[in-house]
Amino acid sequence: MASIFRGPDQTSPKRIPELPQVPTVAESGFPGFESWIAQAVFAPAGTPPDVVRKLNAAFAGALRQPEVIQQMRQQGLEPFGNSPEEFANWINGQAIQWARVIRDAGVKAE
Repeated sequence: MASIFRGPDQTSPKRIPELPQVPTVAESGFPGFESWIAQAVFAPAGTPPDVVRKLNAAFAGALRQPEVIQQMRQQGLEPFGNSPEEFANWINGQAIQWARVIRDAGVKAE
């Protein structure tokens, strides 16, 4: 449905505010490297689009609350709200990206 928060780490494009002295992977010699740990809320398949939009708006509203932002950042999380369509596009892009990495590396399930 939509991402709720993601955990910034040194694999994201920006340094973690709590660890500003620690460079990102991209800054450490791998330009363009980016990987996110995302957490989200999903609705069951077939949920009416208007219900999905209402749920998304409610979660996005909560993520804009200063006390929620502060509490999440204390846990090392960065609130990030987006639309259901944006999140679906991101998920699809991740599937394509990591499938290519797995294929190119010759990883096999055992």
